[in-house]
Amino acid sequence: MVNNKRVKEALLKDGDEIQTGEVILKFFQEDFDTVGSKSDKSISNKEKASDFYSRVYKECEVFFSQNTEQFLNRQISAHLGKTPQTIVYADKQELAKWIHISGSLFLNNVQIKELADRVMALKDN
Repeated sequence: MVNNKRVKEALLKDGDEIQTGEVILKFFQEDFDTVGSKSDKSISNKEKASDFYSRVYKECEVFFSQNTEQFLNRQISAHLGKTPQTIVYADKQELAKWIHISGSLFLNNVQIKELADRVMALKDN
């Protein structure tokens, strides 16, 4: 099913929901050549990023290295509807949840648990 309609095949567009059994996936279309060049969602202006974002970025960088910005910004924008400038400590639990879910596609269980735990351990100064 795509967007609650039974289909045999469909051309997906950004935001479509795909359901198979009890699992619902959300499709995101991104031009990976331009990720990070969008000024409203990029950390290109690090001085504008929140303190919480900067600290989460440092934790993620250990695991995602040069892909950190792309991975982290995607979690923040797609799942929390925020930007590096507007994410705050109150968003910690929700962000850690999405880092765990999405990060498990790239990292093993031990690594992703460690990363999610590190994010949850961050305290507001």
